[in-house]
Amino acid sequence: MSEKKESILFGSGDIYVLPESVDLDTSTDAEIEAAMIKIGESSGEAQLTHTQEWHEVKGGAQNNAIAAFVTSEDVIFNGGICTFDFKAINEITATYYSEDETKRTMGIGGKLNVPVKQMLFVHTKRTDGKKIKLKMYRAQNRSGMQLTFSPESESVFNFEIKLLADPTRENGNVVKIEEEL
Repeated sequence: MSEKKESILFGSGDIYVLPESVDLDTSTDAEIEAAMIKIGESSGEAQLTHTQEWHEVKGGAQNNAIAAFVTSEDVIFNGGICTFDFKAINEITATYYSEDETKRTMGIGGKLNVPVKQMLFVHTKRTDGKKIKLKMYRAQNRSGMQLTFSPESESVFNFEIKLLADPTRENGNVVKIEEEL
């Protein structure tokens, strides 16, 4: 078995979660924008990595590779959020959230089911203001949470989002990348 890994590096951007009632492919831009819940702003580097594991079939007189096929694939979106909202973070983590007139509270621990959500990452290119959008159909936070409070630099919540296949979609059932022209 061999492994092939491809990565795409993006700059900063905004990260959103969307309710199931919105379809990233068939809903209008206005419907998507109205339903977006902003998780936060990326701190300047986000990365999409696609890894495939291959199996080679060997045969013939010299036992050469005569066929190959993909046995599995992983698609991971990594980023760091430097501004975030507890209520929105609760959408992608195994946390508890409550709010009243005086305070917001996020409880961590004891919840073992991590939600699977639609997510959208929007990067605006500095050169021309055009947008690159990553439509993630079934995304699950696999990194947990690490909040660092440092007096020397901004606090960043680093996360790793595993993108799961959506068998109801064709032509890119894990993630689609759209670039404005």
